[in-house]
Amino acid sequence: VEVTILGARHLPRRDRGAACDARVRVIFGENVFDTRIVKNSVSPDWNESFLIREEYSSLTLEIHDAALTPSKTRVGSFFMLSRELKGIMTNDFGWERTYSFNLRYQENGRYVVGDEGIRSVLTFRIRILEHEPDSRIIYPAPDACPRSEKA
Repeated sequence: VEVTILGARHLPRRDRGAACDARVRVIFGENVFDTRIVKNSVSPDWNESFLIREEYSSLTLEIHDAALTPSKTRVGSFFMLSRELKGIMTNDFGWERTYSFNLRYQENGRYVVGDEGIRSVLTFRIRILEHEPDSRIIYPAPDACPRSEKA
């Protein structure tokens, strides 16, 4: 399965009106990867892909603002249950779908709202690729970096 983080829209600004230094954290099972940081944007585009070869784990996508203190970096998140992923993985090779979801605050479940009162949206694509049946690893596409390599 290939997960491509396409972009986000209407991210909230920080306290002093500055736009986000946004990145997406992709969490699949116990594996964690980050996109690059897009500085000073309320509508960042990444177009970064991650190849997942592990079945039936949940998928969490979190947007973080790299300019904030570590305890307050998460802007919002999206969560896909393992049963939903299991259903997706039953599709034929080459199947793909683009999703756009409103982000929510993990702490209280409320929608994240950005400029002009518009809900923040994360857009990503899932595509089914051919795979070896016993392969159960996750790795980023060549242009993505694992979290451990980020500063």
